[in-house]
Amino acid sequence: MDLLGFLLLFVGMFFCILGIAGFNSSSDIRKLRKRGVRTEAVCVAHGVPDDGEMRVVWEYAVGAEQMRVTLQTRYAPAPVGSSHPLIYDSRKPRLALLETERTLDSAGTKRALLLGALVGVPLVAVGAWLLSSY
Repeated sequence: MDLLGFLLLFVGMFFCILGIAGFNSSSDIRKLRKRGVRTEAVCVAHGVPDDGEMRVVWEYAVGAEQMRVTLQTRYAPAPVGSSHPLIYDSRKPRLALLETERTLDSAGTKRALLLGALVGVPLVAVGAWLLSSY
């Protein structure tokens, strides 16, 4: 029973951490949905650094000021000079996402929160109960 208690506790903690991570990642998305400003951004550079993740540098105007942001992408890089719709936070203009990225869809973060709450918390409770009963 000790092994089962530890296993349930470990798996439950994993799901709780997954739910917390989903909540944290959704906070930026919620900020962009609440006070996001849509604009056009121009690709000024792209490349693959040592970690292997594709990064694209986008430039966009916030009032009279030109801003640059580097975003990771899952897709092939945009050609330098091409423009794409971008959403940035009006309070923190450096917080920006491409409008075409599926990161503005919150279905995945809702699933992570539900897994953490509906699966993780009961598994932690049952695992702790099993460990405390011996």
